[in-house]
Amino acid sequence: MKAWVPFLSLLLLFPLQGWGKEVVLLPLLVRGGVEGEAPAFWGGGCLSRGEVPPGAPEEVRQLLGRKLRELRRCELVSPEVDEVPQAMASAPLEASREIGRSLGAEAVLLGALYRYREREGSALGVMRPAAVSLELLLLRVRDGKVLWHVRIDEEQRSLSEDLFKVGRFLRKGLRWLTVREFTEVLLQEALKSFPSLD
Repeated sequence: MKAWVPFLSLLLLFPLQGWGKEVVLLPLLVRGGVEGEAPAFWGGGCLSRGEVPPGAPEEVRQLLGRKLRELRRCELVSPEVDEVPQAMASAPLEASREIGRSLGAEAVLLGALYRYREREGSALGVMRPAAVSLELLLLRVRDGKVLWHVRIDEEQRSLSEDLFKVGRFLRKGLRWLTVREFTEVLLQEALKSFPSLD
C-alpha cells in the first residue's frame, strides 16, 4: 500500500468556485531553514532560504487559492490538512500525481515555501523589509507534464531602489508591506501567466 493512501482517507475536500478542469491545490512543502540558499525542487537552480514561521505555508496556500478563484481558469479542489504527507516531502512530483489521480483531477498545483520573513518596522520605515521565496508548479496528472512553473524570490525594496516595479507600490500604497501583503502582490504578478485548463 502506498504511503499516501492513509493521508487521502483523511481528506476533507471542498470545491472552490471556478471554471474549467479540476486542479488539486496541495499543501506547501516547507524548505526554510538557516539563511542562505536552497536547491529548487524542480528545474535546477537555487532560491533564498530563511525562516518559515508555523502557519505560513497554510496562509500562503489560502492566498494562492483566493487569487486562483479570482482568475477563474480552473476549478480548485483543496485538501484540508495540517501537514504535508511524508511521500510529498521525499518525492513531491510522483506523490502529487498519485494524489491527483486518486481524486480524478486534471492537474495538481504543488509548491514549496523557502522563506517567509515579516518586515521589521512599520509601514513608514523598516529595519528589514518583508521577504518571500516560493516555488510553484502545475503538473498534469495524466503524463506528469509541467504546465506552469514559477519562482518567487524577492525582498521588498524601496521605490528609489526599484523604479521598474513602481506598480507594486502603487497597488498597496507607497509604504512598506507586511509579508502577507507582499506575498499577495507577488502572487498576483506570478499568476498572470497561469494557464487556462478548459
